[in-house]
Parts: sequence; structure tokens; C-alpha cells
Amino acid sequence: MAHTTVFEWSGDDDDRLLSLADEDVERMAHRAQEFAQRVAPVDTGRLQSSIEVVKESDAHYRVGSDLDYAAPVELGYRHHQSGRHIPAQPYLRPAIDAVRAEFI
Repeated sequence: MAHTTVFEWSGDDDDRLLSLADEDVERMAHRAQEFAQRVAPVDTGRLQSSIEVVKESDAHYRVGSDLDYAAPVELGYRHHQSGRHIPAQPYLRPAIDAVRAEFI
């Protein structure tokens, strides 16, 4: 006699799984925010306090800053007057890498 295994999946299951995934991703995003705020270079504290978590959609969050100088600090840049290279002071990439290592 043949044995048949059947798996049934309903839309309700998808919603529940998406909700659980969303909670995990949100938690990861806030952990990344806290880490980035801890390691961000501080002059006035404005960059540090501008790092935020924004929910884009279910299980999709953005962690970062909308300040004009946030990306140049993270990535480094060439000074517009002197032409001198200003080295990167990463704070987001290390935060994401650290959180990813915790959860994966």
C-alpha cells in the first residue's frame, strides 16, 4: 500500500509566518541601530542621534541617517577644498555585520 504525505498551506499560515519574520527583522533592525549609535563618530552627537529605524514594508526595515554627511562619514570622501582624502569611519556596516552574526 502506497503512503501519501500531504502538506496544506493556507493564507493564514503565510500571514502568521510573515508576522513572526517581521518581528525578528524589526528586532534585528533595532539592534543594528543601537550598535551604530554606539560606534558612530561623535563631534556634536547629531549623526549619532539621527540614526533611525524605518519600516518600509513587512519584514523590510531601513536603518540609517538622512543627514547629508552620514554617507561620507561611513564611506570616506575627498575634501572639496583641500582635496585631502578623509578616511571612512564606518558605523552602519559594522552594526549590520555584528547583528547578522548574532541572528544567522
